[in-house]
Amino acid sequence: MIEYPVLAFDTCGVTGTVALVDLGHDAAAVTCIAQTELGGRAASAQLVPAIPALLRDAGLDLQGIRALVVVNGPGSFTGIRVGLSTAKGLAHAAAIPIVALSRLFVLGSLIHTPGDALALLDAGRNEFYARRAEREWLASSAEIAAAAEGGISLIVAEEEVANRFASWRPEQVGPLDAFAAARAALPRLRTGAQEDLGALDANYLRRSDAELFAWPARNVAQ
Repeated sequence: MIEYPVLAFDTCGVTGTVALVDLGHDAAAVTCIAQTELGGRAASAQLVPAIPALLRDAGLDLQGIRALVVVNGPGSFTGIRVGLSTAKGLAHAAAIPIVALSRLFVLGSLIHTPGDALALLDAGRNEFYARRAEREWLASSAEIAAAAEGGISLIVAEEEVANRFASWRPEQVGPLDAFAAARAALPRLRTGAQEDLGALDANYLRRSDAELFAWPARNVAQ
């Protein structure tokens, strides 16, 4: 019997995942009931039908879910928007509390040895999404190399990022998925924390291509 069902999803990466987990009565553990992978560019189209399928297989409906966990970036702009809008829609429709997490925070939660570390995700254009302590930013390769030379541990999940900084022996962890997000959210879920739906927004860390390459607005005489 599922005692405390929580629905979690992460659609920020190359592939997305949606998971049904059970918090049960153990304050330190999360049990994965089922997890579905959403394939590549089709993740946005697969998320909404995947949710009722997971619930149906577990003998649950949306009203039985006690909380939602959503990863709100950084990563794929489309994925972030789809995941966040779906989470907010479900939370509003069924009055379910929601917890949102940064994907970099989830990545940092997977390290085996706690300490001062720099969590990294590929951001393209030879840039990286970075998190150290509570700060998140868009970092250059040179900035990351300088931090590593200064003794800061590097935490990565993606093979390409691990290879890029192989000289500094980054700790490669994973999987970085919806179940990992649910585990990372456990302390907040246990305290009953939840987001303000009206204030909850995406964590992009960089502007979209549409914003970066948009034509400047013309001055029109009134």
